[in-house]
Amino acid sequence: MSHFILFHIFEWPIYLYGVIFVLGYWLILYQTYYVVNFLKKNTNEYNDVSIDNFDSIGFYTFLGVVLGGRIGYVLFFDFNMTFSSILQTYKGGMSFHGALIMGIIFLYFSSRYYKVSFLKLCDVISISLPLSIGFGRIANYMNGEFSEIVSILNMPLSIVSALNEGFILYLIMLFALYTSKYIHFSGRLTGLFFIMYSFSRFFNDFFRKNEISILNHIQKFIPFVSDIPFNLTFGQFFSVVMLIIGILLMLRKHDNSFV
Repeated sequence: MSHFILFHIFEWPIYLYGVIFVLGYWLILYQTYYVVNFLKKNTNEYNDVSIDNFDSIGFYTFLGVVLGGRIGYVLFFDFNMTFSSILQTYKGGMSFHGALIMGIIFLYFSSRYYKVSFLKLCDVISISLPLSIGFGRIANYMNGEFSEIVSILNMPLSIVSALNEGFILYLIMLFALYTSKYIHFSGRLTGLFFIMYSFSRFFNDFFRKNEISILNHIQKFIPFVSDIPFNLTFGQFFSVVMLIIGILLMLRKHDNSFV
């Protein structure tokens, strides 16, 4: 696996991964302003959401995403990484689900501190998050990652992931935002993202080579365990969890609570 260098500033290489992370952050932040204004104009649900502190909330959430992505990669895929290598994000090795979990935790505490509805923040971020994921998968492709061919499409897995986890899901989220009044209640946009992403990721993991299964991970700690029912990959396991949470959010009764 190579690490794609875009250019150099004096002696320091500027890696594609780092640029994608920064662009993804600004992309989500910029579109969040637009989505909030749209929802305020077209619904009564988000009138209490203020964008005054979005810069700070976005920054802390971004830190949680980077930290969670690297820690998740260590916990789920590579126990041999050192503490210093965790900080070397430009070398690749990010766990999406680790990033999602830690990002949500940081977002939750930021929402409490700034007194903004947590679920409504999740909703507006969920609109543009797939676009950031799509560009991240393009970075995977340029780094030579997920190069397995998805036979039924005859395309590299990284490109398929960029489409179904990223750009196509982004269009679905925009379509729901503009056309469905049902979705304009707190938590439902997040629920839709969770459901659609879980299907895409579950499918994609069937084609990932060397993907660590839950059984492989358990055997590192309990060697005598030889089999478990429904031996999924970590990505598929977390996709099932995301699917359940997404369905619960979509079926959640409409209320205007702080959460």
